[in-house]
Amino acid sequence: MKNIELILLCVIIVLLIIMILSPLVRKNKKNNIDRLLKILPNESKELKTLQSYKEKAEDYDRLEENLERLRAKNEEYKEKNSTLLEDKKGLETKLTNKDKEVADKLKEIEEQNKAKKEILEKVKKAEILKEYAGKVVDYLDFCGNILNTANEKISKADVEIAKIMSIFLQQALSKIAEMAKWQYICKDINENAIAILNKDLKNCFQSDKETEQFNAFKKLCISKIKSFTNAILILCEAYSKLSKFVENVESVSSFENEFKNKIAEIKNSTKDVGIIEIAEAEIFTNISNNKGIETTYGNISFPYSTVKNLNSGDIAEIIEFGMKTEFEDMTKTKVLIN
Repeated sequence: MKNIELILLCVIIVLLIIMILSPLVRKNKKNNIDRLLKILPNESKELKTLQSYKEKAEDYDRLEENLERLRAKNEEYKEKNSTLLEDKKGLETKLTNKDKEVADKLKEIEEQNKAKKEILEKVKKAEILKEYAGKVVDYLDFCGNILNTANEKISKADVEIAKIMSIFLQQALSKIAEMAKWQYICKDINENAIAILNKDLKNCFQSDKETEQFNAFKKLCISKIKSFTNAILILCEAYSKLSKFVENVESVSSFENEFKNKIAEIKNSTKDVGIIEIAEAEIFTNISNNKGIETTYGNISFPYSTVKNLNSGDIAEIIEFGMKTEFEDMTKTKVLIN
């Protein structure tokens, strides 16, 4: 555009020179010059229009360039947006999974707290029971040792005697099945000074007073100990009379003496746990020679039923020894007589 303007300017200058120097030419060409002068203003206007078009074209070029850049940016943003959407989706999935993990953990904690609460409701401080529970554990250890000794003696006896002794041992064991369980309960109380409230112990803690709790626990223990002691006393009494069940009397004399002594040891040991006295009662002797005896009715069990040469009124079998405790007066020994 600038070159065109320069050319036109040169043309105008040349024409003006011609007009000055050559009147004839000026005269002859007057009509052409007039037309040219008429055209020139229009050319200037068109030049301005063209100039404006050029500027607009340049603006369009710039806009096109900007548009291309914007398109490229838009594509870039689309890619980033797609990535962000994927990231967002991944984060939402992770958040959902994390929420589930948190919910599951909270549920687990709630269940654990519930279980702890239930356990705590079944646990009581038992410092006041600790010392007595230790005595019960020691006594039940003593009883367990007697049972072990009885079992060991079976392996040292001949076949006939071992058979009889095994029957007596099995009869005793069937009546003291809970001894190990109760020993475990008392051991736990003695070592940890806490009581896990099973069905039996729950009743011991109905009162808030420690003295009443102790008495209830001791009374409960004695009732269990009576049952265990009775079974072991009957076992020892039978072992102390083995000569009545076998023909070879001499082979069992040492067994008889040993278990007769154990009866005395049991009666002495029970005093530590609250059984003050155990009635004197001896099988295969006349009922009149035993005090505090109560005859009960029933069939004499094997192998007591095999014993011969018993007189009328002789005690054929002891069912339950009479005992006096801190909570109960002396009870009668229940026996079956011949």
